Amino acid sequence: MRSLRILACCLALTGFGCEDEVVVEAPPPVAPPSAPPAEPVAPAADPDAGAEPTVATFTDDDFVELETTNRDPFRTFIGMFVATAAERAQISRDVKMGDVDIDDMTVIAIVTRISPPRAMIQDPSGVGYVVRPRDFLGRPETVQVGSDIPVQLQWQVARVRANEVVLSRTDPTAPDRPPLTRILPLYNEDELEEANLSIR
Repeated sequence: MRSLRILACCLALTGFGCEDEVVVEAPPPVAPPSAPPAEPVAPAADPDAGAEPTVATFTDDDFVELETTNRDPFRTFIGMFVATAAERAQISRDVKMGDVDIDDMTVIAIVTRISPPRAMIQDPSGVGYVVRPRDFLGRPETVQVGSDIPVQLQWQVARVRANEVVLSRTDPTAPDRPPLTRILPLYNEDELEEANLSIR
């Protein structure tokens, strides 16, 4: 009797262990409705169809460098900062009648009762220029010092007197020499005698 009970318990336990495992699965995904097929579109008509291809033409002016449109990015600017011998010889001071020779100038008026005194000198074209002491005047004379060093000798108004303008010019290559002087008269001696004038 006891053996039967043990056997019944074993069978009951065996029955509990043999139950099938329950598996829960997600429902299969539903495919979205397919879009209706697109209608075929007819290709647009090409207005240039059948026309001959155009060839671009250029002139020499199209390749001229302009600062605003087609500036050359590889252009060098070194030449702008290299002075030539003539440019190095050019005096940077203000020179009146810098292209007129001293021999072609004529003194037409002198005013001495002001400070500083002034004189009016006329160039060959009839244009007058007012000068005063220490003004530079006339075309400079360029001389070569050494092999390639040009030096300009420039006339300067030294004094303005009652009847004359005194010019002077120093030579930087010979500083020990006295400066050269030149006189531009308002009246020469013959004109003074003819007009019976006396300049003081």
